[in-house]
Amino acid sequence: MVASPDFADFLRDQLAPLGRITMRRMFGKTGVFCDGVMLGMVTDNTLYFRVDDQNRAIFAEAQDAPPLNYRKLLSYLRHELRSLVLIEPTRST
Repeated sequence: MVASPDFADFLRDQLAPLGRITMRRMFGKTGVFCDGVMLGMVTDNTLYFRVDDQNRAIFAEAQDAPPLNYRKLLSYLRHELRSLVLIEPTRST
């Protein structure tokens, strides 16, 4: 599921210090880009950061949920980071 408009706006605000943040639909999810480089993916209003060999240990320390993993993009490993990087928006119940 793609990012909701409110969550997409929230991410743009939170990630703005990194550079120009853009988003686009990809594979039924939302790709998150910084200055044209993919930095993560959103599904069900949860941000998963793209991880590689250079930063895998850092993300593993902060991991609080399993990585996003699905057949079409097995070469990408994304870890969900919740409160360590972003403050969750208020959720209405």
